[in-house]
Amino acid sequence: MLYAAANEDDGNHLRALELLQSLADEPTVTTDHIVLETWFLLRSRVGRHASMRFWQGLRNTPLRIECVTAVDLERGLAIAETWEDQTFDFVDCTSFAVIERMRLRKAATFDRDFAIFRLGPGRREALEVLT
Repeated sequence: MLYAAANEDDGNHLRALELLQSLADEPTVTTDHIVLETWFLLRSRVGRHASMRFWQGLRNTPLRIECVTAVDLERGLAIAETWEDQTFDFVDCTSFAVIERMRLRKAATFDRDFAIFRLGPGRREALEVLT
């Protein structure tokens, strides 16, 4: 989501901006891992200028940046091992761990993995994915 919002050439750019605007009055969380992944993708795909503009923009963002903890890393690993039939990447798994820890139930993302992941006993509860 953040990558699409920061990259004017991304096919989801306008939708990402609309979605972020619609969340402006709600407490909204991202993780330090998502910020790092977004910066890296912008740097490698779009260029230094775009990645630096994104980094500077973090000064004024209403997003709360939650740091992934050692406990989240362990939980993320357990998620990756439990869901071995899925292609969840490192940042997905640590994001799921933070979502569980913070008891979040919504995710604003274009990543389909968030629609697959389930919460709670028996993995019965789906996240509400905002796209």
